[in-house]
Amino acid sequence: MNTDFRAKSDLVRVLQERGHIYQATDLAGLDAAALKGPVSGYIGFDATASSLHVGNLVQIMTLRRLQQTGHRPIVLMGGATTKVGDPSDKTSQRPLLTDEVIAANIAGIRRAFAPFLRFGERPTDAVMLDNAEGDAVSLEFANECDDVLEQRRGDPGGGLVEQHQRRLQQQDPGK
Repeated sequence: MNTDFRAKSDLVRVLQERGHIYQATDLAGLDAAALKGPVSGYIGFDATASSLHVGNLVQIMTLRRLQQTGHRPIVLMGGATTKVGDPSDKTSQRPLLTDEVIAANIAGIRRAFAPFLRFGERPTDAVMLDNAEGDAVSLEFANECDDVLEQRRGDPGGGLVEQHQRRLQQQDPGK
């Protein structure tokens, strides 16, 4: 941990004081950007359950500190990546949840953010995005292709769906 860096922005100073920064690629660059005006930061959550757990509190509080210091938090829900997820044993995919179950889980998770973040239309209000918007058709197609490949070669997992998941996770939600 770099304790020698002295932040000029409220954002980096508060994150340092609260122990939210262990390593950073360009802390000085973040500090400078935070001084210029509102920056956006996001954290993603898969909707595999109807609520979050205590282990998510650090991420939620990081988004809260971002907003409290005049910046914009983005909560990125993994409506598409939830359909794939990271398999627990690398020989099969996680069972696909229905769109209805995923939507209900996202609604439950959104309620968990209400005490911590202010959602709305102002420049520093939090926004919740879902990576399923615009990608659902391609994910379904990839899943169908994987089913065919699995039947032909008897090799479950590791196919197009998991490659698609990585692509979804690499997208910038702010664009």
